[in-house]
Parts: sequence; C-alpha cells; structure tokens
Amino acid sequence: MDEKGGNVKEMLKVVDFHLHPLPRIVSIEMILKEIKKANVVLAVLLGLDVDPKNILKRKIKKLIIKQTQEVFVWNYEEIYSQMKEILTLGKTSNEYVAEIVSSYPRRFVGIGSIDINKGGRYIKNKLQEIVKLDLKGVKILPTLQFFNPEGNRNLKKLFNLLNKESLILMIHCGCDPGPWEMEEFCRVGNPKLFEPFIKKSHNPVVLAHSGSYSAHEPKIYLKEALEIAEQYENVWLDLSAVTYLVEEEEVVEEFRNRNLMDRLLFGSDYPVFKLGIKETVEIIERSPVLSQSEKRDVLFENAKKLLEKI
Repeated sequence: MDEKGGNVKEMLKVVDFHLHPLPRIVSIEMILKEIKKANVVLAVLLGLDVDPKNILKRKIKKLIIKQTQEVFVWNYEEIYSQMKEILTLGKTSNEYVAEIVSSYPRRFVGIGSIDINKGGRYIKNKLQEIVKLDLKGVKILPTLQFFNPEGNRNLKKLFNLLNKESLILMIHCGCDPGPWEMEEFCRVGNPKLFEPFIKKSHNPVVLAHSGSYSAHEPKIYLKEALEIAEQYENVWLDLSAVTYLVEEEEVVEEFRNRNLMDRLLFGSDYPVFKLGIKETVEIIERSPVLSQSEKRDVLFENAKKLLEKI
C-alpha cells in the first residue's frame, strides 16, 4: 500500500537466463539499457559457436539438399544464402562473452558454446577454453550446428567431459529462424533425442525454449521436454521466445502437476525475439494463471538457485 492507501505494483527482480549479445546486431550499451528497463539484476549471456563455412562441407551440403527435397524446395542456393546470413549474424565467440562479463561482473554471467561437429580434440580444447574464461556452461544447437543427437559420438564425448566439470549444459530445443522453421530442418531439436545422454549426466541441463519454439507449430516438442524434465531432476526448462506458455492454464497445470514450477526459468531471447526484455517480463507479470510467488520463482528465484549449484 502507498501513503494514500492505494495498491503499489511490486517490482519483481529478474534474472534473464537467455540473452544473446550478438556483436553484429546489438551493442553492449543497448543490452545494458534493456536490462535496466526490465529490472534485470543479472543476465546470462550466450555464446554461439556457429560457422557459416559448415554449409559448404560435403556431408552437411548433402544433408541440406536431402531436406530441401523432402519439402519440395528446389532453390538450394537460396537456402544456403539464408543459412549463411543467419550463421554469420549469430556467431558469438566465447572470448567476446567473457570480455563483457569481465567488464560488468555484477550484471552478467556467461555461457560459452562448442560446435561439436568439429571433432573430439576441438571439443576438449573448447571446453578447456570455457573453463579458463570462467564461463558457467556450454550451449549446443543441433539445428545451427548441423548435428543429429542420435548415437552421436561427439555428443557422448562432450557429456563425458562435462561430467568432470561443474558447468551447465544448455541445449537448444525446437526450431530456429529462417530455413530451420521447417520441421524437416529442426526435428534434430527434439529433446527426446538427447535423453540417452541426459540420463547419465551429473550436470544441470537446461532445455532452451522448453522444446516449444516454432513459428509454424507452437509447442512443437513441449510434450517431450516436459517428460524429460519430470523424469530427471537435473533438467530445467527456459521460457525464451515461448513466454506465452505461462498464459495458458493447461500448460501451467502441466508444469505444476509434474513439479516443474521450481525448474522453470525466464529468458528473453533478446534481441532475437521480436519483443524487448521489458515487454517479455511483463508477459510473466501479467499472467492470469501464475500466482505471485510463482512469478517471483520464474523471474528470479529459480535462476538464483540454479546458478548457486555451479
């Protein structure tokens, strides 16, 4: 209550667990301005170890051609062009993330990235780099990094190495912009494909986008993400680009019934997502389905608890 007896809206503290400091798209000054407006006290910055040159590799090029044929798309050069542009804009080095964190240690923590397609030695060296840079985890993207999790030896090596480190693993789940909006290109983002590795993992695992990101088929792999998170207590879900989930009563009831409300993380996906960070936070704050304590947990407390584990 204020001095006049009216209600004062509670300003909830926020941890943004999914923010992209894309160097070709957004400046540090813009990010600082955005998080200040949204009352973000800490943001998790994500590296993206993606390589536009990968689309020219024989094996990957053959895969792209096969996938385009499956959806009756014949203009391969246009697909390559779109992929190259997205990968170029998305590339964010681990060193760049660490540099920002070092400059603003009270505002940011960092998660690096490893392109597991580049083999075992590369994976080991990149993981050592991430540890040396004092980043708090690793992000992998089966879509933009062109790998299928099923029986993947490089993925197995990464999980084995991570078990020796106190790091978070964030897995991109669901689709991605551009050509990866088509299910033929994003079915590798089904979190179920990672289950054989997750069940042997000692690390916290975050399923980004709760398996749900898709412009054409919203909630595309939500069911699979919920099943895995319910089964494995080290699995967390983030709401980046899919904050609409907490506006839907049936979905929130699923979170509650599966005891996942304390493993649900807010993420803005800024600047990739069309809304600013403040507008994305307001979706959580306005949710008619969440209680006030659940809003606090999703926006702040859950992330705080997870970061304390590493």
